Amino acid sequence: MMAAKLYGPEEVLKLAAKPSPAPRNYKTLAQRLSSPGEKVKVVAFGGSVTAGYGLNDRRQNWAQQLTNWLAAAFPEAQLRLSNLARDGTTIAMAESCWYQYTPQDADLILIDFNLNSCSYSTCRSVVAPQIAAYENLIRRLISQAPKAALLSFEAFAFGSYNVNVAGGGTATMPMPYYNSGEDMHAMVAARYGVPLVSARDALYDLLWQEGAVQLNAALGVSRKSLLQDSKHPTNLGSRLYGRGLAAFAVRQLLSKELQGMAAGRGDQAAGSPLLQALQQQQQGYELPAAISPLAAQYADLPTFCAEGEAFQSHVITGENNTVDGWEWLESSFSRGCDLGNCRVVGYSSAIEGKPLQIQINTAKPAAAAAAAAAADLASSRRRRSTARSPIRLNLENSTEEQKSGITSVQVTAHPECTLQVTAAGSGWVQLLGVAVVPFFSNVALTSVDSTAMEMGL
Repeated sequence: MMAAKLYGPEEVLKLAAKPSPAPRNYKTLAQRLSSPGEKVKVVAFGGSVTAGYGLNDRRQNWAQQLTNWLAAAFPEAQLRLSNLARDGTTIAMAESCWYQYTPQDADLILIDFNLNSCSYSTCRSVVAPQIAAYENLIRRLISQAPKAALLSFEAFAFGSYNVNVAGGGTATMPMPYYNSGEDMHAMVAARYGVPLVSARDALYDLLWQEGAVQLNAALGVSRKSLLQDSKHPTNLGSRLYGRGLAAFAVRQLLSKELQGMAAGRGDQAAGSPLLQALQQQQQGYELPAAISPLAAQYADLPTFCAEGEAFQSHVITGENNTVDGWEWLESSFSRGCDLGNCRVVGYSSAIEGKPLQIQINTAKPAAAAAAAAAADLASSRRRRSTARSPIRLNLENSTEEQKSGITSVQVTAHPECTLQVTAAGSGWVQLLGVAVVPFFSNVALTSVDSTAMEMGL
């Protein structure tokens, strides 16, 4: 493994690695990678950085670069990457829907949801919806693929601001170091045995003008050769992210496990009794209590999700399977993307107030939640929802083609629950799918939790 070449000097790469004291399932991953003929499955989630936005070949993204390095480090294993990233998306979509696409026998899962989900202090709290979604995604992935190792990659927006200075004039200042969800992600990741890789910590002092000399000295390249803009890496930048920062962190983790195997420790955990107990917990399938009180309100149970062509069957259509004011089409920015989950197709409308009705069975997730825990769902009363009395949900139109997100409404258990969606405002909106997520309203909260949720701390 050590013969597989990394990209970048070790003094830079090591700054990015934030290993967990008890990394989940890395012993299993090391065993599978070192077994000749094993088919090792890698799965990646993220936004445009992981989807390879702007690259001549999207398959040169950082997740593929890491997979290529693993293939070089373990040539007798058969590695395959399933890249489920999608441009311009937030973690809520992966947490409520796309996690289901993960094979149950996945070996390594990569997560990259810092840029699109966390900026301008939106992820500074444990009760921030984006942090709760990050924790829920990890919990759902562990349940979906219990033997998989996980790795969180934290990209960063290396932008700049022109600011006014005392006495007149302006100065250029770098993006604030704290403008990231990385620090909250690190706390959550550590709880679940997920190592973290920080592009910010490795490159922050190198990617602005004052660091240009050090960058050239360290890597022999310029900022322009690494970044297309403030967020998206070039081919070379993707190589640095995947075959450099991420590969170095993974090499550290696997080296420790392989050394333990070579020393004959086998399945016995090394270190103090406390660390052994923690490692055994992380290697197990049981989930600890959620950190975020907001995350604790969501049941650790499968969600229902329908998007793409599967979504069409839940839309109530008229003659010729059409919906007045809505058009089924593919978004232009996803055309030409051949990754597994990057195609964006759905119902689009630019006409304000035109309704689109969706009929789904909300009883399945609700019934599963009720059966699995002695708790009521968010609403204890069943409401019959029909096409005549739909639950209404407005979507704000946007003129920004790549602006995306999730909006939600609370529903009850019913086999034919109908949602009526209308476009509000000027511009256009595209509806890509629908998900139903089990939710508990009576989760026990401490006074600290209640205060945090009331104040948004």
